[in-house]
Amino acid sequence: MDAETTRNRTSPAPQSRPALGWHDLREWLALVEKIGELKRIAAPVDPIEEIGAVTLLATRDYTSPALMFDNLEGDTTGSHILTNMLGSSKERYALAVGLDPSLSTRQMIDATRS
Repeated sequence: MDAETTRNRTSPAPQSRPALGWHDLREWLALVEKIGELKRIAAPVDPIEEIGAVTLLATRDYTSPALMFDNLEGDTTGSHILTNMLGSSKERYALAVGLDPSLSTRQMIDATRS
């Protein structure tokens, strides 16, 4: 037997993961918005000069939300830019990995490790 086969045979069976409450980024954003963790920026912004600066200033506060820039100067495609997706938010992290957002930080760490 080669090393790969041996490693696969001795590896424990993967544990079942909790079901995610979303199937794509739009659904995840809807959940994040529902819990008040998404700030939509409707004002026109320069994607090269301003988005990074706005995100930097917003993230100085550890409770800063995810930021969705909806009006990009010069854009003709209808694109949006999402920044600070997870930031320091345990709630956004929990939603991203399928955990209950009401868990304590300790419980999330334990659930993530398992």
